[in-house]
Amino acid sequence: QSKTLEEAESLQSTARGKKLLVDALLVASVAKLSVNDAATAEPMLARAYKLDEQNPLVWRNLGIARLALDKPGDAIAVLDRAAKADPSPIVAMLARAAIDRQAARLPPILRAAWPASRSPKSSA
Repeated sequence: QSKTLEEAESLQSTARGKKLLVDALLVASVAKLSVNDAATAEPMLARAYKLDEQNPLVWRNLGIARLALDKPGDAIAVLDRAAKADPSPIVAMLARAAIDRQAARLPPILRAAWPASRSPKSSA
């Protein structure tokens, strides 16, 4: 896997090479996410995002990594883009999780104003 990423790095000066690098970064980052290593996956996905800002797979996986790293505010932004490009139920569920995590951080008075159907579950 590392060799594939290195090979893609060397080809990034062409459009095809750039796409290969984004694909290699996606594969490597998903492998890291699958073993709960979001800290390693997130910078790879951020790099893939810089190379291809129009790729919903990058947005979705970057959102997953940021959720795992407890960055719900950052996750919301990319998951919103992913949901608009790919309205599949999984993307909507991920976006909902990010929003609920963000809402859980609100002060109690603001959390009380959060609609009951959207209210995050209390951990107490």
